[in-house]
Amino acid sequence: MAITITDQPNTDKFSSSEYPLVIKATSDNASIKFIKFTITDTATTGLGIPSYYAPKIDNEFTFNVSDYINSHLSIIRDDLVSFDATPSIHVYTNLSQDVQIDMREIETDGTVSAQAQSNDFFMCKFKHQLYNGQGTAEEYIDNRYFLTTLPYYRTTQLGDPISFFLRDGRQTVNMLTDYSRVCIFNRHDAGISSDLTVTATDLNNSIIATAIIDLASSFVSQEEVIGIPVNIDDVGALSTASGQSGWNVATATIKSTYKKIRVVIGDVPDQSTATIEFLNPSLFGKCPKTFIYMNRFGVHEVLTLNSKTNESVVSSRDNATLVNTDPFGANADDLGRYLLTGARQRSINPKSEFEFTVNNNLPYPKEQAREIALDFFASPVHYCVDVDPAYGTFDISHPDTGTEKIRRITINDGKVDVIKNDKVQQLSFTYRYADV
Repeated sequence: MAITITDQPNTDKFSSSEYPLVIKATSDNASIKFIKFTITDTATTGLGIPSYYAPKIDNEFTFNVSDYINSHLSIIRDDLVSFDATPSIHVYTNLSQDVQIDMREIETDGTVSAQAQSNDFFMCKFKHQLYNGQGTAEEYIDNRYFLTTLPYYRTTQLGDPISFFLRDGRQTVNMLTDYSRVCIFNRHDAGISSDLTVTATDLNNSIIATAIIDLASSFVSQEEVIGIPVNIDDVGALSTASGQSGWNVATATIKSTYKKIRVVIGDVPDQSTATIEFLNPSLFGKCPKTFIYMNRFGVHEVLTLNSKTNESVVSSRDNATLVNTDPFGANADDLGRYLLTGARQRSINPKSEFEFTVNNNLPYPKEQAREIALDFFASPVHYCVDVDPAYGTFDISHPDTGTEKIRRITINDGKVDVIKNDKVQQLSFTYRYADV
């Protein structure tokens, strides 16, 4: 007697738990009642996820893995919002899971008969992204793309650049802040390069400094989604910790002269590379406003806007009409026998709070502005970085300065006006603090 697996993911392939992933099997044992499907890790150790007893339907047993593992994978991690004073690489341990499916025949009397194991494959908390025909995220994982919808650049196997530029020649913008990061799935096997190369360039686009973070180092988690801080101080420290030499010039020199930093990760087999750039915000002459949210890949995205935020104080309350429960004394008080009306209404649950309005130009092509808006407004959690401590108690303080604060916020109505002809896209929304 044996189980035959008729449909399953290929070994080491990636699938999203947000979409159905069905494993199918048959059995040559006509007397079995169920096949018991259990999600395990690659060591066949249970993950605490309940098993599914699949009945035979049309001579087949089916199991939708996503229905069972989706709640096991979590994307809301407040502890991964800000990097510590001691630079570290964040590991999104609950974002992906390398799994196998254990299958066992269950006889009508409850005894276990034949057993089989599926291939091992990855389940990830990725949403509404571009997938290949198998519904997997292989394009982003195998080609080492950054897990972001913000601007980045990549080259094909032939070396052809695929870049995000506006038709009038303006370059799209990421601004460098203390919270800037790059997120990748750290899969350095299969001949894939294990280095993250960071360079700083001056106003003439000449390289003034280089640092390398060794992604194969023992201090960097493998086969995990990781977030790497890319502000200048943290890059230097992480490069040294990885066995590299840090920046090859003093960080003070970089900060005083850089125009942008460039982060490159490569894929040796097909010679493609992915590059993301962050510009010096001081070149804009304004203080940027930083928002942090969860993107479609389940990692923290940092959106820095170069705009002024308008502040308002808004109030809300409920009105209640009081009911007189003493009919015998009602006439004496001239209140009506049973119901207090008109001016007898009273306000309950009064509340006043700050509300902020953001109107900002998004210097991105319309297609990319649309994708950024989808992620930003669909995120289950939002944060803002405040520089004014006057607004009360903050959740997370800046590890170095202690002045900038990260607070949870709730996004109210918002939209992006997607303008044709690649003109500047208009982003507008309001938000309030979530901790008041």
